Amino acid sequence: MDRRTLVESDFTNGALLVDQLEQNDFPVHSALWLYDPDNERWRLIISSICFMVI
Repeated sequence: MDRRTLVESDFTNGALLVDQLEQNDFPVHSALWLYDPDNERWRLIISSICFMVI
């Protein structure tokens, strides 16, 4: 199976997104890159304790 390689710009853009979320009062508990073999893509997964009750 050939996987698309994560490159430095992926890591940089992911870190920028996490920084922007935190600067806008959205607490990030953790973030990780996860490969989705069904779609053959990398996904940035972000977890937070922040939620809304609707």
